[in-house]
Amino acid sequence: MSTLNTIRDEIAVMEARVEKLKKIEAVLSELEDEAVPAKIGKAQKAKAAAKPAAKPVVAPVVKRGRKPAKVVSIVEHRGRPVDGGESTPTVILNLLSTEGPLPRAEIESRVREGREIGKQTVSVALQRLRQAGKIMLDGNEWRIAA
Repeated sequence: MSTLNTIRDEIAVMEARVEKLKKIEAVLSELEDEAVPAKIGKAQKAKAAAKPAAKPVVAPVVKRGRKPAKVVSIVEHRGRPVDGGESTPTVILNLLSTEGPLPRAEIESRVREGREIGKQTVSVALQRLRQAGKIMLDGNEWRIAA
């Protein structure tokens, strides 16, 4: 029964994503309508009318035994909101500067709160910050480099 609940949860998540995409599509179509100049000549009208309609979006075919491709949200990309939110390394640096030394699991759980990020995003960010000399691993805890 748990697999049925899991599938229902996944369907709900996908429906939410579809709703987001419909909203984004509406905004984009409004922007495209505003971008069209007011005066259009006869030749341009004929050219616009002759354009073929957009191809319908077809769901990818999933072969047995393979995982479907990961769907990347347009609203959020690589753990960072498109609207200019803080990047994962910035969040980690702010967290370590306010909370002090923390283990990786604690950093990961706090960074993931309210964000959709990949499995390795926090680990990669920690390693890159360490290579840049901004943080260091002391025992089992990460801290700001002195």
